[in-house]
Amino acid sequence: MGENNNIKEIIAAYEALYNNKYTAILDEKSYIQLIEHYSARDQWEMVLSVAQTGIEQFLYSIEFYLAKAEALIALRKFSEAEEVLSKAKNLAPSETEIQMLEAQILMEQHRLQDASVLIEELKQKDLFQHQSELLLLEAQLYQRQEQYEGMFYLLSYALREDPNHQDLLDRFGICIEITKRYKESVVIHQEILDRDPYAYMAWYNLGNAQAYLGNYPEAIDAYEFAFAIQEDFKIAIKSCADLCFELQLFHKSKKYYHELLDLQHSDADTFLRLGQNYLYLEDYATARTFLTKAIQFDFQNDEAYYNIGQTYFAEENWKAAIKYFEKAIYIEDSQEDYFLSLALALGELDQIEEAEEQFLTALEIAPEHNGIWIEYALFLLHQSRGEDAGELLEGALEFAEDSSLLYCRVACFFAMGNRQAGFYWLSDALEEDFENYPLLFHYLPELQNDGTILGLISSYLP
Repeated sequence: MGENNNIKEIIAAYEALYNNKYTAILDEKSYIQLIEHYSARDQWEMVLSVAQTGIEQFLYSIEFYLAKAEALIALRKFSEAEEVLSKAKNLAPSETEIQMLEAQILMEQHRLQDASVLIEELKQKDLFQHQSELLLLEAQLYQRQEQYEGMFYLLSYALREDPNHQDLLDRFGICIEITKRYKESVVIHQEILDRDPYAYMAWYNLGNAQAYLGNYPEAIDAYEFAFAIQEDFKIAIKSCADLCFELQLFHKSKKYYHELLDLQHSDADTFLRLGQNYLYLEDYATARTFLTKAIQFDFQNDEAYYNIGQTYFAEENWKAAIKYFEKAIYIEDSQEDYFLSLALALGELDQIEEAEEQFLTALEIAPEHNGIWIEYALFLLHQSRGEDAGELLEGALEFAEDSSLLYCRVACFFAMGNRQAGFYWLSDALEEDFENYPLLFHYLPELQNDGTILGLISSYLP
């Protein structure tokens, strides 16, 4: 659950002093709470600051030396971490956590054999109190050695012994992603949650597994449980928002991206996704607001420029759309959709030659893209160039195979008045993919009133 008011007050007081370069004077317990808070969020510079202050005020308290060493390791300052651990040994020569941090340093330095020897030495001791941490360390060693099966079984055992251990759950999530053992992951995490329904990291791992397996409603439910329990669990909120976006659940996706912003998770990707959600929800002005913010974070964000162009395209502001499509292309000139959209906008302004150039560029980039061939053919049809459109689609069949191309070609024949060829190729298209016959009326709506065509289609009904 969220942090209680007491720790929030301690954090606020400490950060006010820290930002103004004053030294905080707190009790030992408060410093430890601060370290736990910042460690959980990987804010290692803050951990380092708190630990150093703790050492200065409580010179003989081993906890602050260990916290400082852990922060230095996370910041990849290994020599400094070794110096701190050396001082810690003088205070507590038999402290197990010192050796565990030393093993961590050895792994970070790719001295895996030395790390393995030290871990084996630790395993020979009676370390019931540190069993989970030792298993976690051994799992990290397996990962470094690319022994992923051993890592999987070790973590499975460790979690059955200690299902609430967040670091074990976090490492297990990484292991599942590497090994792709998602079905087994579902079973294991459900067992964990049966024992502790509030294990938010288990809910998050379960969500990842269900998403991989295509069980999307279950995945969303699991993510939602994860951040309902741990309110500031940003990665779970983002995973849920991303999945909802992919599933075109735009209202829900938008809601969760806004929650990320409320947690001060401001970055180009969050603003881009919010802008895209509003674009698809047809709130174009709001979409532009967020897409502009994405550009402020990243001036080379071609997707943001392109999507702003899409908002103007939807509003039939062709000149503004062209301006933003061209900006996107200037940054990234290998996206066929950018050229296709530019071609369509130019076509709306009757800039025919310029539009054709963009269609051809789009096809050079992605000749297998059915939509480009079809949009180009429809563009030619609207120019009363049915024969050119038909020839274009005949060539398209060399690069792309799809019934949509066949039905578009049929529309071209009927548009040219060549009904004999139209009926011949319509029969061919109906035999290949009857279900898609409404595409014909999408491409050439007036054919919906042609009784002969409707009769031919009816003869293919199952």
